[in-house]
Amino acid sequence: METSVERLESTSVQLVLNFDQEEMRRAFGKAYGGLSTQVTLPGFRPGKAPRKLLERVLGKEVAQNQVIQDLVPDAITETVEEQDIVVVGEPKLDYEPPEPDQPFQVTATLTVLPEVEVGDVTGLELVKPAVKVSEEDVDELVEALRERAAKSVDVEDRPIEEGDFVYLTYQITADDEALYDEENLPQMYLEVGSEYYEPVVDYDLIGLSMGESKDIQVEYPDDYDNARLAGKPATFSVTIDRITARQKPELDEEFFEEYGVESLEELRDRFRSEREREINESVESLLHDQITAQLMNRCDIELPGQLIASQAAEMDQEFRSRLEREGMDLQEYLSESDTSMVEYMQDMQRQAERVLKRSLVLDAATKEQGIEVTDEDLEETVWTLAQTTNQTFTDMWALLEEGGQLEDMRSRQATEALMKKIIESAEITEKELTMDEFREGAWAEGIPGLDPTLDQPAEGGAEEGSEESGEEAGPGDEEPAAGSEDPADEEAEPASEAAEESPQASDDETDAEEKQ
Repeated sequence: METSVERLESTSVQLVLNFDQEEMRRAFGKAYGGLSTQVTLPGFRPGKAPRKLLERVLGKEVAQNQVIQDLVPDAITETVEEQDIVVVGEPKLDYEPPEPDQPFQVTATLTVLPEVEVGDVTGLELVKPAVKVSEEDVDELVEALRERAAKSVDVEDRPIEEGDFVYLTYQITADDEALYDEENLPQMYLEVGSEYYEPVVDYDLIGLSMGESKDIQVEYPDDYDNARLAGKPATFSVTIDRITARQKPELDEEFFEEYGVESLEELRDRFRSEREREINESVESLLHDQITAQLMNRCDIELPGQLIASQAAEMDQEFRSRLEREGMDLQEYLSESDTSMVEYMQDMQRQAERVLKRSLVLDAATKEQGIEVTDEDLEETVWTLAQTTNQTFTDMWALLEEGGQLEDMRSRQATEALMKKIIESAEITEKELTMDEFREGAWAEGIPGLDPTLDQPAEGGAEEGSEESGEEAGPGDEEPAAGSEDPADEEAEPASEAAEESPQASDDETDAEEKQ
């Protein structure tokens, strides 16, 4: 077989396959031999029927189709492997029906991945945040820990203050008519200052003590759920049943022992080290984001539509599965995010295209730089996984290989090596920042890969920022500003423990009100 290969355009390749007479003679002999074993003809044993009789019974086209199936797919596979071409979808074939003992030519048009050339990656200009962890930053971490460890305690010796949690019984009177039966008044639980209830009554509670009552004059909004109250003035009469507050633990020996340290200074040192480690990881990711954006911006890549559609479908399925694990379906997500199905699919297509382009660019740069990850390079990681899961190295290797994870690991390590090589030769400008400045992200304005407002494929945040990201952002998510992610900042939820004690309202009507 003789083959010629011609790239028609960036995503299209044409193969011309030429089979000589001898190849066709053997192919038709094999085809008829196989067909004769599948057909029972009177007077002939299986496999012994003459070719001409088979043609009359089955039709010549059956043998011709069998010859094409036997020759063409294998020839295309062999050719694309030799040429290192990545094919997308099924080839389009053009040929005249083959004949025995006659040369046969097939033209196959293939949709392929585009060729990408990245070029020189040395001397990239990068901005590296130099973030100093101040004593005030450590103070915040210590206080956040105390806040998370806070307990709810009853308050009986003082009036209500902002930040307290209050249980109250209430009545609503509108148009001189009470909304509820006095024998079955509803209850409410709220944090004073959270403005949970609409209209806001929080601040009118300040100064009240246990058992005290108060009439609060309110006006309900026009779009209020309860038609009896919508757009009307009313009297919101409350009686305070219980007051609780969050009490933070003292920084004493018992507290330190619970968290595995001996002193406040040791606790502060631990927080400082953890914060510095997290900053270093975040800074490295931000450098990777800048590199990826700069490499992508120099490559004009045209992707096959069917490849984008396939990637989008895969991402869509993964996102639906994630929603399902969180107890939500896609329709609920779209409703809550005020997104139409059309907008969702368009955003999924954009994300798919960006993911594919990013992958092509990084793969191309890795190959151009001669970076290869051998099986030996993967062994340490596989050993660690095997020990963690109490499996043998051989079993873990086979498991990863079968699931395609081994190649994912190889790709990640190659990208990490590429990033390291680029950073070593880069022109890096350090930018000294406080923790607040780093979080706020204004410093990243105008930096490719970090500024989400730039009209370019910025690779920021959890969606695609670094190889370690591992999770796609949800459809419609905005690109996060640089420095906005802070894994150590776990905001305390002071209402979480007390909320479990919250009494339920007495009827459906009250439920509707409290959702406002």
